Amino acid sequence: MRRRLPLLINERRTLEIGGERLTVAGLDYAGGDEPSGRRAGRLADIAETFGGYQARRDGPAIVLSHHPHAFDLLAGRGVPLTLSG
Repeated sequence: MRRRLPLLINERRTLEIGGERLTVAGLDYAGGDEPSGRRAGRLADIAETFGGYQARRDGPAIVLSHHPHAFDLLAGRGVPLTLSG
């Protein structure tokens, strides 16, 4: 299944649909904003995932996040939509 539908774990993909760009990203469950044990933390995950991202070039971003605590951090980076479950 991963060959047909790659998992986005602290990754993003930019899609082109009808000549417009849209970025879809996925964040791993970080546990907290700061590093803890083996987890890098939400701040590091977001920095890794969005390093080099430019909304003008890559289009708006939709982010899939395990936990809604990422909403405010992502909004500060200009992400207009984050989905969490």
